Amino acid sequence: MGEFVRRSLTGIGFVAVVVGAVLYSFLSFAVLLAVVLVGCLVEYFRLARFSFLSFLGAVVFIVLPLFTFMFFRMGEDIAEARPATDGWVTLMIFATIWANDVAAYLTGSRWGRHKMAPKISPRKSWEGFVGGIVGAVAVGGVMIWFFGLPCYYVVATPVIALAAVGGDLAESWLKRRAGVKDSGRVFPGHGGFLDRFDAVLGVGTVGFLSMVIFLLFR
Repeated sequence: MGEFVRRSLTGIGFVAVVVGAVLYSFLSFAVLLAVVLVGCLVEYFRLARFSFLSFLGAVVFIVLPLFTFMFFRMGEDIAEARPATDGWVTLMIFATIWANDVAAYLTGSRWGRHKMAPKISPRKSWEGFVGGIVGAVAVGGVMIWFFGLPCYYVVATPVIALAAVGGDLAESWLKRRAGVKDSGRVFPGHGGFLDRFDAVLGVGTVGFLSMVIFLLFR
């Protein structure tokens, strides 16, 4: 089986599982996040020596971001939103993250000339960075319109894209420091849990910080 076919089949299956878990129920999404949490922690402590700082890093950049997504999805079920969102907002966030990733890859592969962080992630370019943000805003905007979500959610789409890039770079730095190409081999052609959810962790980190700031200054 060719590498492209293998990556494509894995990607399709990955998206199907996440979409199904998000939309089916809060419980199914919580189970998915629990699996992701365990997988990410196992890979993280393979890459980073266990210490107080690495433990703190695991809490801040893995545990809290994933719990932020869980509470956010739960909030969609209990919020008095009209119409009920039923997971559409969470799905929009995931779709925006994926759109940023795909658009950045395609744009960077075609027009990438100026390296963004060559010592951390040599393949990332500023052209891909801009293309990723444009793709994220476009896909996020379409989903917001299609699902009838509040139009001001569009403002969040570039923030989601920026946070996704931050999570990607943080995981690339961790792998570079450990001297490995992939965090694991769970997903054929895609690496491990950290490789697949690094952008999600970045978005969750920003989401957690945003909630803390909101609670402090509301």
